[in-house]
Amino acid sequence: MGEPHLAVPSAVPDTAERTAHVFTLDGYVRFWAEDRPGRLALDTSDAVLDFADLDRITAAIAAGFGELGVDEGDRIAWQGRDAGLFFMLFLAAARAGVVMVPIEPDHACDAAQAIVEDAGAKAVFLGSGHAMVRAAMAGLPGPVRSDPVRSGPVRCLDADETRRWIAGLAPARLAAPAPNAAVLHLYEPGPVVNPPRELRPPDLRPPDLRPRDLRGTLLSHCNLLGLRKAMLGHDLPHVAPGDDEALMVAMPFWRIAGIGPVVMALAAGVPAVIRAPADPADIVAALAAHRVTRLYIAPADLGAVLDHPAATACQTLRYITCGPQAVAAGLRRRVRARLSARLVRSYGRPETAGTIAMLPPDEAEATSAVGHALPGVELRIVDADGTPLPAGTTGAIAARSSSTMLGYWNRPEATAMALTRDGWVLTGDRGHLDTQGRLHLAP
Repeated sequence: MGEPHLAVPSAVPDTAERTAHVFTLDGYVRFWAEDRPGRLALDTSDAVLDFADLDRITAAIAAGFGELGVDEGDRIAWQGRDAGLFFMLFLAAARAGVVMVPIEPDHACDAAQAIVEDAGAKAVFLGSGHAMVRAAMAGLPGPVRSDPVRSGPVRCLDADETRRWIAGLAPARLAAPAPNAAVLHLYEPGPVVNPPRELRPPDLRPPDLRPRDLRGTLLSHCNLLGLRKAMLGHDLPHVAPGDDEALMVAMPFWRIAGIGPVVMALAAGVPAVIRAPADPADIVAALAAHRVTRLYIAPADLGAVLDHPAATACQTLRYITCGPQAVAAGLRRRVRARLSARLVRSYGRPETAGTIAMLPPDEAEATSAVGHALPGVELRIVDADGTPLPAGTTGAIAARSSSTMLGYWNRPEATAMALTRDGWVLTGDRGHLDTQGRLHLAP
């Protein structure tokens, strides 16, 4: 097993030090609303909120869930592309002890319904353009409860209904949620990093899920936030944002690859800007307007951003994180020519609450690796029996950290196969560690 990280102890950033006692999303929303109420928190195509707005609106939604028959420990589902609505509902749910279940926007009605039924969601919120899903969900039975008053069909609200409902709510005092309480319930496609050619889908749309394929990954506040605590005292500027920064996510915000950076921005008290990856003009305009310093985007979408004539105006960019995908040499050269940013590779899975390994810019252009383990993360490669393998040997990737999932929803056998008693989780991908501790994915 390689070294868990390459980091140099340094002075702890002021904001990170001042929030070292915070372990929940609710705690961060409260802290920043008091510390910097007027600072931009979230900018999406459908919402612009400062931290005071975010606190007020999510507190009101959290208090209003009861009107929909949604109680602590229940689940709500989301399907749509309205990022502002999603994050307001997600953070409100986290503050109320309710679990968010994102659904791929492109899933057909039957696949979306299968997820709602498997998760036992009490309410479904739909983004713009999902009228057919709303019709399919009408009358869907909700989870059975001992209290018949709280039982009934699944409530389903479209985007306009959700906004009107929110407008009529008022904030209320909330009990602090437990750090280990679940907040996310993810049904993402299985391992998709370099799958065998015969298993690759013909297009980029996620395959519709059959009930027997469903496997919901459960993540808690601590899973999403724990590694930020492990970063304290380490100088890794390509990993953690400073107090003067702004982040942009141009990736699917309903997956952990999009949720993770937004949570990181919230924890750091810096702006999170979310844009659709298919709209390079909007991306470039927002990069310049918000003086974004970190961009999270897939290599396939980065090229279109670089092609935009105004891209050279985005000179505040410091880092572009592209996930585990290899960045072609030509694209790297164009980044250097058009921008002052540096490319970073990263690796993570829903089971690890997102990123657990990152490769510094200096190494990202010189190796095929996807990263060193972050502080607080252990990586190893194991065989079919779980025995650790030496450097250079390909096997199953296993990780251990505070971000390791709680388990799979109602899948005890699958959970037992993925999680060991001493905290290791199989990510579902294969690869090897080199002699310097860098993780490489199997082709």
